[in-house]
Amino acid sequence: MVPIRLIVVVVLLSLPVTASAAVSFSPAVVVSSFDADAGDDSISVDVDVPVEGDRASIETLEDAEPYATASSTVSVGTQTVVSDPTLADSDADGLTDRLEASLGTDSTAADTDADGLDDWTEVLRQDTDPLDADSDGDSIFDGTEHRLGLDPTVPERPSTLDTDGDGLPDDVERRIGTNVSAPDTDGDGLSDGAEVYGAPRQFPDADPLHKDLYFEVDAYHTVTVNQTALDRTAAFFASAPVDNPDGTTGFAVHFVVDETDLTTLPAANVRDNDAVTAHFDGAARGYLYIYLAETVSIGDRGVRASANYGRIAMAGDDQTDRLYVHEIGHLLGVHGSDGPGVDSYEASVEEYPSIMSYEYLNSNRKLRMATGDESSKSNDDWDDIGRRFTRWIDTAHLDS
Repeated sequence: MVPIRLIVVVVLLSLPVTASAAVSFSPAVVVSSFDADAGDDSISVDVDVPVEGDRASIETLEDAEPYATASSTVSVGTQTVVSDPTLADSDADGLTDRLEASLGTDSTAADTDADGLDDWTEVLRQDTDPLDADSDGDSIFDGTEHRLGLDPTVPERPSTLDTDGDGLPDDVERRIGTNVSAPDTDGDGLSDGAEVYGAPRQFPDADPLHKDLYFEVDAYHTVTVNQTALDRTAAFFASAPVDNPDGTTGFAVHFVVDETDLTTLPAANVRDNDAVTAHFDGAARGYLYIYLAETVSIGDRGVRASANYGRIAMAGDDQTDRLYVHEIGHLLGVHGSDGPGVDSYEASVEEYPSIMSYEYLNSNRKLRMATGDESSKSNDDWDDIGRRFTRWIDTAHLDS
């Protein structure tokens, strides 16, 4: 078999010497479906989403710059890309369309084999196969191995010993730093094996040493997903005071936008949970669920959103980071019975300075949760979440 890098050299030498315009490249993971095989409008937090610097399309090997794949906490819907022969690099992965045609990679997809490493990185940095998601055949995708500090070109051939029964052999656990005696090292409800073998397709950017939360997002066809609100919500929970085995704090929240063209449920009545969750493809697979409808009600009473049983139903026009955090707070463990201020107007914003209070939710105050020591009407929201956040994460039928 002819090495891919040799093919690259031959192709590049045959190309005419032309200037190449710089193309903007963002390494954010894009997930559009679940496939294990293949309030108010106030702005309360400012979030800068990091983006990789521009990368020029490769015309000579000397043009290659060092590149490290960046992880993403938010997954977004798929954009259709069509190869354009008049463009140097249709998918903005750093490889020209002509070079991709010679390699056999897809010039409309930055990561042809969907292994978590883009084609440029595989061809010019990692020496992995851009057409094979698992170059070394050890059942761990190349991108996951790279992220965990393993070598994606050297197969892991560990012993069969799996002390904690999490599906991840002890030898591998020792190498990546997980606990051989704890099936879920980071305590996020997903076993170490599921996080390693399930990334990046089933659980994008899963990290067995950092708490991950996954949400499938579906929408009625007239509703537009507010990606900015999702980004800010993810950033808020990233700063949560929950400890991780990797020495950091916070949750890595992943919103996976799935179906956005649904036509069956414009008005979501949460009393009919089966109807609301009818399109929940991630059911019993480690995901929580968000359904965006035109309107939401509880029986005959109209509401902006409702959260229970591992799902949130939200009116599309009411999407804000404040309302998302409030409803997710309920799913993660803050209940109306926890304190007089939760889901009520009984406590002032000073007595219970938390987004879990209606009084605070409808204010323009900074997005936050309370710690319980503000007053007798307050509640320790973060303690509730730390103790209960895995309650609705169902992994009963999870393929690890």
